[in-house]
Amino acid sequence: MGLVGFAIILAFLVLGEVVAALTGNFLPGSVTGMVLLFLALRFKLVRPDWIRQAADLLTRNMTLLFLPPAIGIVDQWAMLSSHIWLWAALVAGCWLLVLSSAGLTHKAVSSLLHKKKEA
Repeated sequence: MGLVGFAIILAFLVLGEVVAALTGNFLPGSVTGMVLLFLALRFKLVRPDWIRQAADLLTRNMTLLFLPPAIGIVDQWAMLSSHIWLWAALVAGCWLLVLSSAGLTHKAVSSLLHKKKEA
């Protein structure tokens, strides 16, 4: 079942790239493919057990997926280090944005669930 799961995930990645190219790359193909896979799972076009093994394997080995970008950063360190304060500010700003949006989302969902329990 593992190879079937990889084939399904890869098919949605390719489909996402095609949709992204047709829509002028409004969203990256990988994101589009993931949204399409989510919708396929949501509407039961794809069963979770079809892709579970492949998804678990990819999740367990996520470090390997981050290794090429990390090597690219090290390879381009001379260019990046000349603007280190700009990059630090950018990373800190994005971190704060993600932290704030996650906190606000959690607060909103918790509030909705609390209201639903009371009703």
